[in-house]
Amino acid sequence: MVRNFLRVIALIYLVGFVLGCSLDLPSGEAVSDSESSVYVPKVISTAKSDPLTSFNSSFWEKANWNNGSPFGCAFNPNNITFSSSGMTITLNNTAYNGKPYSGGEYRSKDTFTYGIFRVTMSTFTASGTVQSFFLYTGTPTWDEIDVEKIGTKGWQYNYYKDGVGGHEYMGNGSTTIEWAPNYIKYGGTTVYGSPTTLPKNNMKVMMNVWNHDGSATAWLGTFTYAGPYRTTYRDFSYTPISTSSSSSSSSSSTTLPRIDLQAWSCNASSGVTIWSGGVGSFDPGDWIRFDNVDLKTGYNNFSIEYATTVSGSLEVRLDSAKGTLVGTVNYSSTGDWGTYKWTGCSMDPNVAKGVHTIYVKGKSGAANLARITINRN
Repeated sequence: MVRNFLRVIALIYLVGFVLGCSLDLPSGEAVSDSESSVYVPKVISTAKSDPLTSFNSSFWEKANWNNGSPFGCAFNPNNITFSSSGMTITLNNTAYNGKPYSGGEYRSKDTFTYGIFRVTMSTFTASGTVQSFFLYTGTPTWDEIDVEKIGTKGWQYNYYKDGVGGHEYMGNGSTTIEWAPNYIKYGGTTVYGSPTTLPKNNMKVMMNVWNHDGSATAWLGTFTYAGPYRTTYRDFSYTPISTSSSSSSSSSSTTLPRIDLQAWSCNASSGVTIWSGGVGSFDPGDWIRFDNVDLKTGYNNFSIEYATTVSGSLEVRLDSAKGTLVGTVNYSSTGDWGTYKWTGCSMDPNVAKGVHTIYVKGKSGAANLARITINRN
């Protein structure tokens, strides 16, 4: 028994000695590779740019994971390539990480404060897919500002604050995001201007291409693979803005909110066919009318959501079908009568002000109209 007791004492001493040695690291001891590889994001508040012609691994990372539903593909780093034309993200039918398709996601390692974010995108059109450029916080706080080309519907803008979205807006295809404490602009047009509900947290820059898994058909349309599909991004840039200047520059936006009109809810019409969700047979001389539209101290942008297979133009007139011409919207083919896109024209805010009846009148071509927005940029 004494011998066993001594053995126990010796074992305890030996274990203590080993533990002591392992814990008694001298000053300056090298940290293991696994510990040193943990990246701590910085907050970027100075101007940045990248032509996206090569992989800058010190600033960007390629996603290598599966996001779950509604994503029908996994993000495969091999689907992100570079050339003199820019960065290309491919969506193909290579099974990867438990999914039947492979897409790609490119994201900044660091986060950004308020500023202007730009990129150029060369896109495809395919039902059931998303091609995006957006800002994102991650978890636990979910803030996000989106530019997304969704299926065959066109360009959708949206934002999330503290995980709450529901601000979808079909835009004109701008891939420039201007984010300030009290507004969000796309391509110079103020789309959101309610400072109490806008994202506030620093966010990463994200670019991804993906298809849905069948659960988002109402949003994106049915996905039937006919790829591979490729989106090319180039010339990313970030320009910080000061919060004081953003407050003054958006003062007109907060006092002049965007005016949203629905073509099918017009007060009167001539020559057109109206259904729930749109107006068709919009030929030269046909018009729709909106009564008592308050343009306040002056608006300078008029945009339409339209579909057509031809080129043409629409006039914007005040108070009668032959009244003061304040703008002419020129449009081109969207590919078919069911594919809607956005386009617009400028207006003189010194004329387009006050309370008026607004006429939208066909000048040439033919188009279906859905939604109309009037903005002060």
